[in-house]
Amino acid sequence: MPVRGTNHAPKFDGTTPQLRDFLEMFDASTNDAGLLGNDRIKQILRYLSSDDRELWSGLPDVSLSDYDAFIKEVKDMYPGWQGDRRYMVADLQAVAQKHANEPMTWRDEFSVYDHMFRKVMQQLMNKGIIGTAECDHIFLEGLPSDIQTQTRTCLLIKFLDHHLQDPYPLTDVRAAALFLL
Repeated sequence: MPVRGTNHAPKFDGTTPQLRDFLEMFDASTNDAGLLGNDRIKQILRYLSSDDRELWSGLPDVSLSDYDAFIKEVKDMYPGWQGDRRYMVADLQAVAQKHANEPMTWRDEFSVYDHMFRKVMQQLMNKGIIGTAECDHIFLEGLPSDIQTQTRTCLLIKFLDHHLQDPYPLTDVRAAALFLL
């Protein structure tokens, strides 16, 4: 098994979105190493932070050597870990709100926002939870007020016949914001 903290070691940051990837990487490593039952449970605890280790080691199935039952209990502690209902519209709005309140003076800062927004947006759109127009609107609202105002002005000049009540497509907002940065 890879040593904790090395490049090939499974990593878990304690958050629900990262659980699935962590478990998949851990299972692949333990399968390669031929670990079973309680050995798997002991090993997974070694990859956790002290807080997560304390939480996970207190689960009832730790002492039973039943790895599958243990993992089921772990998954129960992280609602939405499966990924298909990992995000809600409120999560997309929270990403936008967080970035609207942070300065955005470089393309790298915009890129961080763009990537976080798209990650949540794609999941919601693939499940039919949110539509394109709502995503477009929320994306523009996620820009800091100074960049948002300049982006709107740029879009108004570029698209003279665009109705003001219709949101600008995300691709156009993105292009205008990148032009300004």
